Amino acid sequence: MVSSGPAPGRADLILRRALLLAAILGVVACGSASAGAIELSSGEVKAKFDARFSPARLSPSEWAPLSPWVSMSFKNPEGTETPALKEFKIEEDRHLRLNLKGAPVCSHGTVDEPPITQRCRKALIGRGEMDTYIFYSEGVPIVANTEVTVYNAGLRNGVRTLFLATFITIPTPKQIVTKVEVKHSILGRYGLKLVGSIPTVAGGAGSVISLAWRFHKDVFSAICPLDQHLDTRFTSTLLDGTTLGGTVVRDCAPAP
Repeated sequence: MVSSGPAPGRADLILRRALLLAAILGVVACGSASAGAIELSSGEVKAKFDARFSPARLSPSEWAPLSPWVSMSFKNPEGTETPALKEFKIEEDRHLRLNLKGAPVCSHGTVDEPPITQRCRKALIGRGEMDTYIFYSEGVPIVANTEVTVYNAGLRNGVRTLFLATFITIPTPKQIVTKVEVKHSILGRYGLKLVGSIPTVAGGAGSVISLAWRFHKDVFSAICPLDQHLDTRFTSTLLDGTTLGGTVVRDCAPAP
């Protein structure tokens, strides 16, 4: 006789039902303390989310400058076109503070002319990179890797905005600027939410398959909470309606 092991307890059954419901809804979320990056999938799309902080060790009693880094990537294991990233939401632990009061601002005027990299140099608050999958039915797909620059766009109608800017040359030179709204919450684990909507890329032939950036160290400050970890929660929506998300948990305990 082959033993099937002990019967699942109530907690196991609840967890299994939650995961099944998440799969049905197209949302996959996972992560645990000190788990680091998370990888998950929905249908034919696989996603990876990661978040890190520098310095990695923080004081439990004194706020200190912090440089957050966030990353998200998407791919189709079959090598075919990946649905375009439509919107992302990144929620940061409430033990992080955004420090942009009095910082130089990139105006909300025409974001294409002159190039944002020229007119908003003083408002630069971070850098990163983006990979764009550009697909044409008559040709070979191309993956374009471009630099991303992050700017403080100030307050407008009471909402703080950031600009994520990049420049692609395929099929024609084009500056792409993503507006990211910064929202605050007084409830729950997360006190800061960054919500960005990706504009159409390459006339609809381009799909953003990875996006990552790091903020300069003077933009954020942080303190290590009593549970000694900082959490970052991701939610991403692709153009076909697929939604993927999860939580990255990073230890911030001070060095012994």
